[in-house]
Amino acid sequence: MPTNFRRRTLAPQPVALVGFDLKGGVELSAYASRLTSLATSRDECLDLLADLITVMGARMLTCRRMGVRDIWQLPDASRPIPVVVLVDEIAELFLTADKAEKDQVTRTATALLRIAQLGRAFGIHLVLSGQRIGSDLGPGVTALRAQIGGRVCHRVNDPETAVMTLGDLDPDALVAARSIPPELPGVAVITGNDGRWYRARSGYVSTTAAEQAADAFAHMAPSWGQVAASGLAHELSGGGSPQLAA
Repeated sequence: MPTNFRRRTLAPQPVALVGFDLKGGVELSAYASRLTSLATSRDECLDLLADLITVMGARMLTCRRMGVRDIWQLPDASRPIPVVVLVDEIAELFLTADKAEKDQVTRTATALLRIAQLGRAFGIHLVLSGQRIGSDLGPGVTALRAQIGGRVCHRVNDPETAVMTLGDLDPDALVAARSIPPELPGVAVITGNDGRWYRARSGYVSTTAAEQAADAFAHMAPSWGQVAASGLAHELSGGGSPQLAA
């Protein structure tokens, strides 16, 4: 694998990748070999979110016992495996068809918000994506957006998505996102934690290349048991860093 490819991707990094794909897994299942866990139904999403919050709580307790504010201040042998949570089409998590789904959406929104508010210090990071992210999806999406510092907005067809993605930052960013011409694929408006926005262009990665990367670095995927135990077990035993699953 080329060196520049390694630098630009998550697959070769020593992290756990966790997926949420309510399209029945058709988007993320192609990369399952590199994923530690993949949820493809509402029930699975709720179970996986509960597991993530349990892991976050355990890491929080470890940091408190060790007298540090985040996992990056822990000794190497005690540092947990970072987790990157990949959510494909965030709108699907917030759409409801009946009362039972409404309760599930409320629980999902609460769990995602907790992770967004607290997770970064404990090595749990959210990457949320969607074609449509509007305020009509409910207050849970708006509250979640407020906790997300980094934004990437590609060319949009409806102003509501641009407003929901960038509207709490700079009005000029909205104009820039809506003025991206169709003949410039990959161009986006991006923001960082400082609130400033820039125009940038992403490189194209084909589905085939992404699948090949997932397979090539499948050995880097830790099991869920390793994720849950990392850091916690070493605080008690003093052992070395765990090896990722072969």
